[in-house]
Amino acid sequence: MLNYLVKKLELALYTCNTYASCEKGTNENFNGLLRRTLPKKTSFEKLENDNINSILDQINKMPRKLLNYNSAQQLYEAFC
Repeated sequence: MLNYLVKKLELALYTCNTYASCEKGTNENFNGLLRRTLPKKTSFEKLENDNINSILDQINKMPRKLLNYNSAQQLYEAFC
């Protein structure tokens, strides 16, 4: 069912392999960045799109060591 929806809606879906801990670090890091703004037990159903976009904008503007201290937004704008 999930594969059907991904194809039908033309979505990109990232999933981790069950026992590949090296794949989970990025997900856990992103969850931690979200939790800086949204405490545990926050209902995501009640969030407005503007609020979500603001949080994602903050995350995308953060400099990252992995990106040579550039932000994801800077690299996106440079290459697109």
